Amino acid sequence: MSITKHRPMAVVDMGSNAARLLVGELNEKQNIIQHSFIRVPIALGRYSYGKDGNVPEAAQAVMIDTLNGLRLLARSMKASHCRVVATAAVRDCENRQALQSVAFKQTGLRIEVLNGAEEAAIVGAFVSRKFSRASTVLNVDAGGGSTDCSIIVDGKIIVAASFDVGTARPRCGTVVEKKRLAVWLRRHTAERKLTAVASGGGARSLVDICGSITDDKLAYFIMAAQKMTPSKRATTFNLTLDKAHKIVSAARICQHVLQAVGVMELKTIQGGLGEAVLTEMLLTSGKCGALLT
Repeated sequence: MSITKHRPMAVVDMGSNAARLLVGELNEKQNIIQHSFIRVPIALGRYSYGKDGNVPEAAQAVMIDTLNGLRLLARSMKASHCRVVATAAVRDCENRQALQSVAFKQTGLRIEVLNGAEEAAIVGAFVSRKFSRASTVLNVDAGGGSTDCSIIVDGKIIVAASFDVGTARPRCGTVVEKKRLAVWLRRHTAERKLTAVASGGGARSLVDICGSITDDKLAYFIMAAQKMTPSKRATTFNLTLDKAHKIVSAARICQHVLQAVGVMELKTIQGGLGEAVLTEMLLTSGKCGALLT
């Protein structure tokens, strides 16, 4: 597939824990040349997964300020377009339509809400480019509101699914949903010789801390980290404070996946949903979001 020739583009990934701006372009090997990456911990998930499931006006104002700021930053980086994608936190909130409406009126940016299947497919397509077609790959993208899984064979996604298991959810999700994730993983990975990959920022942070994502290293990390305050975790493991709040949950989800699949290690790649969406934008002339003038 040829690379579309134009100025850099921008994507805002609105997750359960943070809004992330990525501005970049592709080189001839279809790898992202990153111009800028900004992460703002607006934490919409605390409201979506709360008692009434509504994002209150005060939090909406923070979201609007964040989107306007990120739009201006993208324009200052000479980005031609900006696409905003939202995942489980916006998908699950009770006042989703009001949130989308106020965002468009006050920022000019449309919030595109991805369903679980779309999210898994976009990330899976991005991951498939990182591995040989001869490889069978399980990709697990564990985020704040959902864990999205795909099986990639011969460079194509053959099955994908999304589960309400995430670091921003109370107890990472219900017991039933975590069981559904484990059953799906066992069913679709049994008797396959595969490479298991964890994408997303939480997995990369765990590699930085533990060296690799294995059951024994995660167990040791969880035992040590759960005794610390979030502030202590932040300084000990060189994390931002909001990541320090969620890193033990991320480790538990990865451990859950390892035990369900029965592999020794979860490998990681650079990138997650933001990089996947930006790659899709740059490779096609399709969904590119708002024109930045």
